[in-house]
Amino acid sequence: MYTKPQKCFIVSLALLCVLCLASYFVIHAKAVFADQSLQVSATVPPRTSDYQFDFSQTSGQTNVQQDQILTYQITYGARASAGQTTVLTLTADYSHDSISGIDILDYVPGSASDGYGNAPPVVDLINRKIQWTITLPNGVTDQTVTFSLQTNSNYTGSATVPLTVTASAQTPYFSLGQRSNTVYYTYNPGSATPTPTSTTPPATATPLPQTPTTTPQNQLPTITPAPTVPLKPPLQITNVSITQVSQTSVTVSATTNLPTGLVLQYGTSQGALTKTLASPASDITHVFTMSSLSPDTTYYFRIVAGSLYSDIYVVHTAKTSTNQQIQNQTVTFSSNGILLTTPMTIEQLTQHLQTIVLPRDENFEVTFSLSSSSVKSLLGIVQSESVLGISNFFTTAQNETVIPVFEKTPGVFTLQMRTPNAKGMYALRIRIQQTDGSINQFHIATIKVVNPFTIRSQTTQQPLNQARVFFYHYNYLTHTYIPLVYYDTRPRNPLFSDSNGIVHIVLPQGKYKADIAAVGFVQRSITFSINPAITDFPLVSLQPSSFSLGQLLQYLANALSDMLIAVSIFLQLISSSYEPIGLFAVAALCMLVVTSILTIIKLSLRKSAAPEKFPPAKYLTAVVSLLLLFFKSIYQSCLFLVCILCIFLLFLFGFTPVFPWLALTVLTLLLWFFFIRL
Repeated sequence: MYTKPQKCFIVSLALLCVLCLASYFVIHAKAVFADQSLQVSATVPPRTSDYQFDFSQTSGQTNVQQDQILTYQITYGARASAGQTTVLTLTADYSHDSISGIDILDYVPGSASDGYGNAPPVVDLINRKIQWTITLPNGVTDQTVTFSLQTNSNYTGSATVPLTVTASAQTPYFSLGQRSNTVYYTYNPGSATPTPTSTTPPATATPLPQTPTTTPQNQLPTITPAPTVPLKPPLQITNVSITQVSQTSVTVSATTNLPTGLVLQYGTSQGALTKTLASPASDITHVFTMSSLSPDTTYYFRIVAGSLYSDIYVVHTAKTSTNQQIQNQTVTFSSNGILLTTPMTIEQLTQHLQTIVLPRDENFEVTFSLSSSSVKSLLGIVQSESVLGISNFFTTAQNETVIPVFEKTPGVFTLQMRTPNAKGMYALRIRIQQTDGSINQFHIATIKVVNPFTIRSQTTQQPLNQARVFFYHYNYLTHTYIPLVYYDTRPRNPLFSDSNGIVHIVLPQGKYKADIAAVGFVQRSITFSINPAITDFPLVSLQPSSFSLGQLLQYLANALSDMLIAVSIFLQLISSSYEPIGLFAVAALCMLVVTSILTIIKLSLRKSAAPEKFPPAKYLTAVVSLLLLFFKSIYQSCLFLVCILCIFLLFLFGFTPVFPWLALTVLTLLLWFFFIRL
């Protein structure tokens, strides 16, 4: 055991050792860290206020019509306060311009400018977007990119359509929001569309030598200048379209304003378009098919014509699925209830074997069925193959007309349109976009548009209005002409010409006969055929004649025949429904109630007030008598029609189906005799 002094000594020694160790550590720590400093750094993300972003329409239009160009501008930048280089993604979206499935805005090829640092635009034709990916240092402001859109004439309705174009900007940290600009589109039928012309470039002629003319001796010779030769326009890529997208292939169509060879460059990165497809033929239209692609993959491509480069376009291949197909034996053409073709097979559609002959400005309808329901959008495309003998297939985007397709019943679709006003050959295609991203186009038919059936005077060459035409079609079994009869909402035969002498009729292919008659003209009969070889429907000239009793009798006979045909068609229409009988029967019963009330009022006025005591009673009685006479006549007419219809249906369908309406008619008759004839 230690004594108390020993314990104090030991504790003091321990404290001294601790102090020595602490002093040693402090001295050596200063020596180690004397020439070193500790640095801490952190990145502060920028704020939205550090960036510049705006969107406007430089053309300053608010109301537009077809074939007008709109130019847009995106202004962007990064202020010095951003403190770092930013990857900025700008996106312009022009997909908010549709009505009834019809897109009104088209991108103008080559109109999108490069961004800062020569960042190229990437055009997505399917999703209708333009995108720039720009590496933007801080302190770079007031930068702009521009692009142009053009209104087309696909929509010809009367509604005013808002066309909204949006722009958005995205940084790695946040979005700078979205800006929009809206104009209002109205179709102007009076605005003439430029007539398609031949795409062959004008020949470059050698300038002719200037030839002096012979002049008198004292007069200077006159020099005749050589004719001005039009300059050859610069080469332009006027249209690029994606016509087919599948899991492993994409088909692209490119059009130029001059015949030339083209090259398509493509790849999976916009900076590495390493694969090429060449179309060396000197033509204005080229079709490329990128094959052996990977499903569900993004590809970039551009068109090259010599030193001319198109925009960079983007397309995404479809996911692995089954392509949409039009079912066999389901495609039919009709016009105003007239079936123009029998159902066609896919082989006929693919081989372009079907040519439909239609007059100008006539309505027709195409009906077909699809093999599955995975449809995202359906469009009909009418494309001019030739107008007035000038071949211009695929020359410009204006030669295409887009028509919406509607689902008539589940799986059955219909396309309704009016034939173009210009004669020529037109290709009709169906464009199907599926939910998996695939796009397919099917050739449905070639439409030959010709002049309609027209009647005019032989002497004055002026059109004849209200000329009567009765049509017959040739029966190949009996080798005779039989009348055309169509049971529809109105009689179709005979027809009458309008003020332009045009008879509005669409006929399927075959042989026909027509009897044409007009007051003051000699009646004429013609035979004609409808087939792809014809150039026009018949143009009939009638010879004027003097008035005769025979013509008057013929006119009366035609009028009586037309009336009988109309009555026959009316009876055939109502024979499928009992509603007309019920309508007339209920009307007769209502008229019976009204006439009964008026009769009671009339009798009450006669008994309650003598005319000499109450003079207004005389006038009131007269008014009631007139009303009573009016409603009696209506009642009797309705009752007469009900009786006739009941008798007619009694012979057609027997007693049982007509019994309820016959009983109502008898009840009405009994009430009539009880209230009125009592």
